Amino acid sequence: MREKLRSVIETAGVGLLFYLAALLGLRVGLPGTSASPVWIAAGVSLAGALLFGRHVLIGVFIAAVLAERTVNPLPLSVALAAANVVEPLIAATALKRFAHRRRDLLLVTQRSCRRSVPVSGPP
Repeated sequence: MREKLRSVIETAGVGLLFYLAALLGLRVGLPGTSASPVWIAAGVSLAGALLFGRHVLIGVFIAAVLAERTVNPLPLSVALAAANVVEPLIAATALKRFAHRRRDLLLVTQRSCRRSVPVSGPP
């Protein structure tokens, strides 16, 4: 019973943080679209999946539907919410498989940041 309560609290907490981060991301979105150059909520969902486990992604899905619903119709909101769950699921699985220690995880993150910044910068 205690384990179920802990799981519910973790799921609700990650879902709430994701919802708030998603609303912030939508506010700084590109004018006239629901696209955002920075999606902080992706980091929240990945951190939640790594720290607590995949069960928190249920909260992410619900929060993503609610956040996306503020700017998109329901079918699109559900599709985007599914993508918001698949992304951290794949990333967490890959990180757990290839980065066995915390030091490995930091190295993978550092290398990824170094390689992605020059590519994604302004022309």
